[in-house]
Amino acid sequence: RGNDRQRRMASGLEELAAKYEQAQHNAQKAMALFKATREENEDLRNNFERLKQAYQNLQGELRDSVAEKEAARGEVRKVCKERETQFAAWKAELDIKAKQFEEIKSQV
Repeated sequence: RGNDRQRRMASGLEELAAKYEQAQHNAQKAMALFKATREENEDLRNNFERLKQAYQNLQGELRDSVAEKEAARGEVRKVCKERETQFAAWKAELDIKAKQFEEIKSQV
């Protein structure tokens, strides 16, 4: 009867040791998964920050490009208006000269 009890205790201890070993193995696997997930999360966070910075840079470049485009359009409008004014002045001067020419021609 004593041997039977010892065998049962030994069997129970072996079973408990096996369960402990399995739990330890599972804990190691869980820790490895946790570390891998944490590293992946850090990589994702770094990627997000890089993408956010690139997006902000592109937005800044877009604002600059739009401002440059508007400035260029304003300059084109200014040059066109100046050209039209100059053409009008030349036409008026030409009309005066043509009138003077006709007056001189009629006197000759």
